[in-house]
Amino acid sequence: MKRLIIGFSLVLSLAACSEQKPASDKVSTEPTAAPTAQVKLANEKDPSCGMAISPDAKDTAHYKGKVYGFCSESCKNEFVKDPAAYVKE
Repeated sequence: MKRLIIGFSLVLSLAACSEQKPASDKVSTEPTAAPTAQVKLANEKDPSCGMAISPDAKDTAHYKGKVYGFCSESCKNEFVKDPAAYVKE
C-alpha cells in the first residue's frame, strides 16, 4: 500500500511539472541555471545603457519568458523598474 501511495504521488507531481505556463509579465532576477551552465540571452546589448555584454553575463533578469543580460547590477535594477520601456516586441 505504501508503494502505491508513493507511486501515485510521483505521477501527480510529474503531471504538475509538465504543464506549460504562459510567459509572465513579471520580472525575475533569480539565477537562471548552475554557474557553469551557458544560457542563451535574448540580447547582445544592455537594454538599459546600450553597452555590449558578454554571453556569460552574471547580471540577468527574466521577462516574458526570455533571459536578458546586463553589464552591471545597476543597469539590471533600472530594467527591473520598468522592463516594458526597454523591451521592444
